[in-house]
Order: sequence, then C-alpha cells, then structure tokens
Amino acid sequence: MGCSPRRFAGWLPPFLPRILPRVSVAAVAVALVLGAQGPATAALISPGSLHLFVRSPVLVRAGERVRIPVDAVCSTPTGSVCPAGVTLAYSSGGIWRRATSLASPALRFDTSGVSSPPRSGSVVRFRVTATPLGGAGSLSIPAPGEGRSLAYYVTDDMPRVAVPPVPFGTVAAGTTVLAMPWGTGPGGAGLRLGLESSSVGPSSFDVDAAGRVLLSDELHGRVALFRGSTLLRQTALELSPRTDLAFGDDGGAFVASDPEPSRPELSVTSLDPSGGITRIAPVGTPDDSTSELRTAGAGAYLHVLPLDGWLEVEPGETSPSTGMPLAGGGQLLKVVDGDALRLGTVQGDRVTDAVELTFSANVGEVALAEPDGHGGYLAVVHVWQETPTRADQYQVVHVSADLAVSTFAVANRHYTDTMPLSKFRLGGGGRLYALQSTPTGVRIVRYDLGGAR
Repeated sequence: MGCSPRRFAGWLPPFLPRILPRVSVAAVAVALVLGAQGPATAALISPGSLHLFVRSPVLVRAGERVRIPVDAVCSTPTGSVCPAGVTLAYSSGGIWRRATSLASPALRFDTSGVSSPPRSGSVVRFRVTATPLGGAGSLSIPAPGEGRSLAYYVTDDMPRVAVPPVPFGTVAAGTTVLAMPWGTGPGGAGLRLGLESSSVGPSSFDVDAAGRVLLSDELHGRVALFRGSTLLRQTALELSPRTDLAFGDDGGAFVASDPEPSRPELSVTSLDPSGGITRIAPVGTPDDSTSELRTAGAGAYLHVLPLDGWLEVEPGETSPSTGMPLAGGGQLLKVVDGDALRLGTVQGDRVTDAVELTFSANVGEVALAEPDGHGGYLAVVHVWQETPTRADQYQVVHVSADLAVSTFAVANRHYTDTMPLSKFRLGGGGRLYALQSTPTGVRIVRYDLGGAR
C-alpha cells in the first residue's frame, strides 16, 4: 500500500466523511470529541490509507495520571480496515522511552511515569509515528522538518479555583463601536450565503491601543482599518475564509491566510503603518492551516494545525513552541481538560503562575487567554448546556494572582462563520472587543472589563 504524505488541519473538512467510508466514522468521532476538550493535531497519508490524530496534554500536575490519546486508522482504497502500528517516543530529562501498540479507537499511551519528576517543574517531549503493517511508508506527528517533538509541561503547583456560574441568557450588552451592513461598497461587509455549508463573512479582527479596528473582509478581498464607522484605509489582499490578523507594535499589521489556488503556501503578509505590503512570508508547510495569529513585542507568531505549535513569522524554518509566545520571552499555556481550563506561564522549561479554573457548565473552546501582567489571567471560554434547554454563551473570567475571580457573560452571535479563536480581542484601557454577526450585518462590540463581578 503506497503512502504519499499529505496532511489536513485539525479542523475536520466537510469532505472527510466521503474520503473515509465506513472505517472513518470512529476516527472522525474521536477527533471531534478530542477537539472539543482541547487542542488536537491530525495528519493524513493519502486518502484511503492512514490517518493519525494526536492530542497533547499541554499542562499537567505532577503525580497525576497522564494519557496521550492517539487514534490511527488504516484503510484500503475499498474501505476495508488494515492493521497499523503506533509508536510513541517520549522523554523527560533527556532519557527517551518508547511504547508501541496496535492502532485502536481507544488507544491511550500512559506517560505518567515521567510526569512525576523529583524537581518542581519539567517538560515531557514526545513524537508519534504510525505505520501500516505490511505496507510501505509511515506518518509522524510532528512531521520531519517541524521540530524535534511535541511537548507538555508538568507542575506541582496548580491550585483549583471555582468560577462562579453566570445564568444562561444573563449577558452583558456591550457598546457597538463598528457596525457594517452586508453589501458592497467601502462601508459594506462581504457575505456568501451557505447552502449546505456555513455562511462566510469577515473572519477576524484586531483593535489597537487607540481603539482603531482592523477587519479582514475575505469576500471583498481586503483588510480594512476603521476609526469608529469611518474607513481610514484598506489594503487589497487575496484572503481565504480562514484568515487571522494582528496589529504590530509599530502600528503595522500581520495577516495570515490559508493557501488559495493562486497561493499554494500558508503565508503571513506584513503591512506597514500606512497599509502597504512589505513582505509575504511562507510559514510552515503547504499542508498547514491557520489556527490563530498573535504578536509579541516586534515579532509575529502563527499557531498552525495539524502541528498544534506556534511558529515565528521569520524567513527560514523555525522551531515550534507549545505555548503562545509572550513579549519579553516565555510562553502562555492553555488547555481545556474536561470542564476545567488550565493556564500557566513557561519560562525556559519551568511553569509559573499555573491555575486550574473549574466551571459548572460544559466547556468548549478557549476563545481568548492572556496574562494580565500581574500574575493573573484573562480568559474567554465558550460554555454550553443541554438541559433543561440547549443554550450557550461566552464567559469572561479574570483570575488575579491572589486567585480572586470576577466574571460576566457575553452572547454568542454568529450568523456567519468566524475563526474560533478570533472572536475576541483585548484593546487599550482594559477593554474587551467581540466580533459578532447577525442577518443584517457584522459589528464589533466593546465590553468594559471593570463590569466583571
């Protein structure tokens, strides 16, 4: 069985069920479940052969049981199952161990033995490889050229803090700072109505310290800068529906967009303060996909899937990091574990200021997480319930260094698809901004964080 490498992103495209007849159902279900709990990576060898899904624990307590979920599915072009072997290589303190098992939907590699180091902090590095038994080729996460390994971090100091619940429907109103109707022209936002798919509109935005809004308008092929309702300028760019952007510290900006037919590589475009294009830099591999784009100091960093790692936007190959790079060095770790959110800061390989926020509602993705600059964190978490009625909203949480918690809720308004991690941004003056859409148009809404209770 030939295995020519090709990979797809951790989000599952709508054509996947057609690629994976019968045998794929379990794999897709596992991937969706894992994706709902935390960051997942996925990779693919040619359709009808070998598929690999991996989830990193990211941040764990010393002494707790750690299992790395791995799902590898091998199938023939006719859809019948073929056996595959999976090997996990993992290391702490430079000592590498290996474990091998046959692929199965319930496969979990237990690495607890290296998650209880005698010192107060540690990092565990790992790589997963799947190989069809009796076939040619293999598949690895990370793939060659994407860094030595994935990693998760261990700490013995991560207190649990209960987040007060906010009743569903009790949401802050916010203040609209930009409203754009669907339509053409400089003041209109592009819209493509979905038939058997989601509708597409602006996918991401950012706000600078002066309150100016930078918006990606994919259907109109532009990145537009607004002050209030006034269009200051726009830059023409070919953008995919998966586009993210971020202001630079010099007033310029960075724009990351997935490959398009005329641009086969994942790339980041640099804009100067006047909106002019200064550089278009390929990042990762052509099969990578944009997850989120952030800046730290003068640098820009792109979180890519399926690697589930952060890459610096610089010419040439860069080594990935597990956490979001921070200004002045270090990384921010964030991971959803069941109905809890774990946050921590990494300096070198040591975790500091770790905290576990527990929720009474079901927890989805972490739409935003940032250090508050004083040993605490601000996070925006998607929460939901099935009973007594289905409901969902975003809960904004500030946990201070002394573990005091303030919180309020924001409605989930999404008439069109938005990049999941680009719905919220922090602006100047301690203000939170949200990208929302309705049948009449798109708007940016501001929330005063001083209103958290």
